[in-house]
Amino acid sequence: MPENGLATKSVDNRSLTSAMPIAKCEHLCERTGLWPPSSESPEGVSSNMAVPRRRRTRRSAWFLPGALTVLVLTIASGLFLAPASSTTAAPQTIGNDVINRPYVDGAGDVIIIDRNTSAAVAMGLNQFDVWAKNTNAFRVLVVNPANEITYVSEEFTPVVGFNSFFPAALAMVQPGDYLALYFPGPGSIAYSAPAGTSRYSSIPWGLPSSGQTVSGGANSPRTYSLKAYGTCYAVCYVNEISGSDSNDGLSPASPLETIQEGVDRVMDGGEVIVAPGVYYENVGIDHPLTLTGPNAGIAGHAPRGPEATIDGDFSGDTVHIHYTDGVTVDGFRIINGDSDNVNAHEAANVSIINNVIRDAYEDAVDFELIDGGTIGGNLITGTGYNSVYV
Repeated sequence: MPENGLATKSVDNRSLTSAMPIAKCEHLCERTGLWPPSSESPEGVSSNMAVPRRRRTRRSAWFLPGALTVLVLTIASGLFLAPASSTTAAPQTIGNDVINRPYVDGAGDVIIIDRNTSAAVAMGLNQFDVWAKNTNAFRVLVVNPANEITYVSEEFTPVVGFNSFFPAALAMVQPGDYLALYFPGPGSIAYSAPAGTSRYSSIPWGLPSSGQTVSGGANSPRTYSLKAYGTCYAVCYVNEISGSDSNDGLSPASPLETIQEGVDRVMDGGEVIVAPGVYYENVGIDHPLTLTGPNAGIAGHAPRGPEATIDGDFSGDTVHIHYTDGVTVDGFRIINGDSDNVNAHEAANVSIINNVIRDAYEDAVDFELIDGGTIGGNLITGTGYNSVYV
């Protein structure tokens, strides 16, 4: 950026300089009727004309051969200001082997905490496996190290033998949490004794609820045929080379394969961490999260390491952010949007930072009806219409 604070982009060895400082430009890097310049166009053509809102129609694409670095565009309260092959890894689990053990509980209205295996990482439980010796109903609980109940499932009714149940909502667990069982009547889940460690609380409970502390009873040497499978929800890892969408995504050793799968699994306010590679996707984001590429924190024009490339393959917006508040996309190479490379629509507090963005059919970054956000540190080239449209 020149010292006079004007925005400059080079085209065919000519320069186009905005006659307004960036701090007062409402439309940064807009395409005007002067673009692309003809062979008779003088150098240093001013582009401070107003740019009308354009229709969403396909048009012949043209591309900027030069590179344009968008330094910072901040949007606040509606005011625009410028300052290898996939592999499937073993899933994360809590619990024990699900086999036909010899015993079953005879008492009802009881809670049993199975303390043989606790959660190793934060995750969301999305599957419970049990071995049942009868068809009596039960519920699965999550209990923290202080014996406080943090989750109660819906009621499950098993068949005799092996069962898999899929809860209506993820059971969120933290490291150190345990699985527990609640039997309203006589128990159904097989257990062995005297091996293992559990706590058997036989005081009358009624239906347990989150926030209750399991008290009474005593430790009992039991192992229940109960296992839960977890998936990422606070942080999800993605690697298109070594990942699989059947993995849990909980660590770099068991990553997902697609960015969209990570976006769909991660909780509000969570993070999807993406390894270098080429991801042929049109990523849709509809809830708050941070999408972190391998070059997060490194400006697009600076020396960078291997990229995570999101390639829209000219089949739609490469990244589409809609109807949400609080999304950050940091450290990617984003290319080949059939419309826009990044389109944020009716959203708030959206940050598009430190990316290399190129070859959009229309706009590199399009903010439509956005309330608060930041566009900064991006290297933008080869747009069909606007580098940044706000």
